[in-house]
This record gives sequence, structure tokens and C-alpha cells, in this order.
Amino acid sequence: MPPPNNSNMTPLFTRPSLRFLWDKGSQELFDPASVDVEIYGLPDDFSISNRDVISLSGAPRDSSVKCSGVGRAVMVTVMNEAYFEDPMQLTLIRSPGGGWEAMLQFMKLRETHRRKRFAARIFYSMARSARRMNVRRLYSQALHVDASESSGGEQWSGVHAAVALGWGGELPEEVRVALPASLSGLKTAQQLVQSRDGMAWWQENPCTLKLFFDTDLASECMKRLSAYTRDHGIRPSQ
Repeated sequence: MPPPNNSNMTPLFTRPSLRFLWDKGSQELFDPASVDVEIYGLPDDFSISNRDVISLSGAPRDSSVKCSGVGRAVMVTVMNEAYFEDPMQLTLIRSPGGGWEAMLQFMKLRETHRRKRFAARIFYSMARSARRMNVRRLYSQALHVDASESSGGEQWSGVHAAVALGWGGELPEEVRVALPASLSGLKTAQQLVQSRDGMAWWQENPCTLKLFFDTDLASECMKRLSAYTRDHGIRPSQ
């Protein structure tokens, strides 16, 4: 149950919620009225509305969303077996500079939904909501998966999608020094992923790439996300 109203409580987020995305594909994906939200165990001095939980999580239709406190952090879990192979999680923590940061586990859509750009629509909802809710940065990790564990190169698709949607990050020092001379000019995760030789090297040399997304409107991340959604007809409601 949500914490009771109290005049001493301050909202977890103070900016208005996102209006949902209603291009044709998003009409198929989103129906906020069908999403069940459970809020419990939040820190005593915070509250969050059901609508904010739905928009920030990007929950597709018929999802079950749980929002709970974990110490001073807040965890949001989206469960929807029709769309996801595993639950999707977003963990909010306080930013040292004020506001919030969030650690996002990359969503794993079921194969039947991977060609409909549903991941892009879900993340667009997250990013647009985050900047309105004082969530300044999102973080995640691109995990190397051995090719023998997946067929058809699917282990790379999530990383390519993340880079296309604006995620990026500097390569760790230990990765840069390990690169062969032919790849020594690569400095960022997106450069590595977008290079055929870089991807081949990554497959042979397993390592984890730490990625981030800056939600500021003027950030390079947001510009790349806006360009992607514009080019693919993903439009915000008017």
C-alpha cells in the first residue's frame, strides 16, 4: 500500500508526469489504465504517484509494477511475461550533486516483440519521464555473452540498440590498453560497438562495458535518442 498522505512528506519527484506516446506502435504497446501498480515500504519522507511509476518504468500494457524502498534507494520492478523474458528493474539512488540517478537492467524482450521497436518506445518513455522527475543520469552495463550461449548473434543486439538510443561511455583504462594497435583510436563504448573489428575483438576478449545516459535535454545522449525516435516515427502525444 502507498504510504499515507502527510504534510511533512516531500514528493519523490516534483515535475509533471510524461503524457504517453501515441504513435501507432505505441498504441499497441501502452495502456496505462491496464497497468497494476503496488507501492510499499518507501522511505518515510518520500512519495510517488502510480502515474509517475508507470511513466518512469515505461511499463507496457497489462504489466504489474512494484515500487519499494531498499534503504534510502527505491526499486521499481516491471513484470510482464507477455513482453519480457525476465522482469525489468530500475533502481533509484540519490545523486551526489542533488536529484537522482538510476541503475537500469537492460530489458530482454521476447523474440516476438523485438522487431517492433518496443524497446525504443519503452526507453523513450523512461528518458522523457526521467528528465521531468529530476533523475539526471541512467546507468547500465553491457555484459559480454559467450557466443556459444546464444544463436544468431542475439547477444549483441541489446548493446547495438542501447548505443542507437543514445547510451555511451568511456572505455575503461584496462580495455584501452588491451586493444590492438589497429583499434588504439577507440575511446568510447559506442566506437567499439559500432566497429566491426572492435566487436570482433570484444567477442574474443570478454569484458563489461559501463554505459550511461544523460537525461539533460541538451546532452548528446538525448539528441541521439531524439534523432532515432524522429527517424522511426516514435512521436510524443500532443
